[in-house]
Amino acid sequence: MTDKTWEYIVKPAQPIPFSELEVVVTEGESLHFPLKRQEIQQSILRYWDDVQQRMFMARSGEFTDALAQKDEAKIKRMLNQVGGVHEKYRLTRAMLEDNKLYLALSLTDYMSFAGTNERAIREPEFREMVMRYGIEDRCDANFYFANPLAVCSVFYGYNTLGDDSSIYVPIGLRSDKVAIYPNVHHVVGGVIDVAKKGQQIDIARHLKVELGEEMGVDATQMGEPLFYGIVRQIPSRMPEVVCGIPIYVGQEELMRRWKEKAPGKFEHRNLSFYRVCEIPEFLEKHGGSMVPSGAAALTIFLEQQKL
Repeated sequence: MTDKTWEYIVKPAQPIPFSELEVVVTEGESLHFPLKRQEIQQSILRYWDDVQQRMFMARSGEFTDALAQKDEAKIKRMLNQVGGVHEKYRLTRAMLEDNKLYLALSLTDYMSFAGTNERAIREPEFREMVMRYGIEDRCDANFYFANPLAVCSVFYGYNTLGDDSSIYVPIGLRSDKVAIYPNVHHVVGGVIDVAKKGQQIDIARHLKVELGEEMGVDATQMGEPLFYGIVRQIPSRMPEVVCGIPIYVGQEELMRRWKEKAPGKFEHRNLSFYRVCEIPEFLEKHGGSMVPSGAAALTIFLEQQKL
């Protein structure tokens, strides 16, 4: 495995079931740019135009089909996926004390995320510049990134219920139709949406929604997720909650559900299955190139399997 692509922000002594985790939200500082850093704000707007163009081109065939069929619901969904500027939670601080997770959150949006965190992956020079400005102005290398809080999870199923030797772990290969980390391996996850009442954040629920959308698994067939911690993706500077969650669907059935029922199926162009003993070799080969939070989730999952 190449150099580590993630680092801990919050690390529990051992994974915590979400039913035992209390999340306490306080007000964090919003992303804003002083006059001397307006170049960053302006570059975000320009970069957002490029992102939308790139995503429209990647999904042009789907748009053409939806327009020909006059499928208004699909067109609306795709427009939101490609060009929606949705509010997200911005994480500025996090601390774990026993089973209490304290999060300082404010608001940001998807455009700012694309223009700072996503751009930082593609343009290392931009990342270093923004980190330097943050240190100079706020003594915080991450201050001028949008830093929306996301969640991802390694999920695992049983081909024979109750038989740990039959555990399988699905890993997806992301498509070229996603804005961030296209064509690399990942598990499941996404940026957390803002609740109607901003301080009500339900990380476990959001994770289950993501798993349902990306894999077509019903909530009744998911076990309780475990909180593995919060990591920062080094290339993007983005913070992400990492978890593990069991599912009670066999391998063949999961593949069928992914192909036939998952509304977010487009995010992955392939789905492969690994036994626990095969994951170390997978990480050795792909861990440095896959989505960093996915590598973190798989690494911690392996550590737990050895206990």
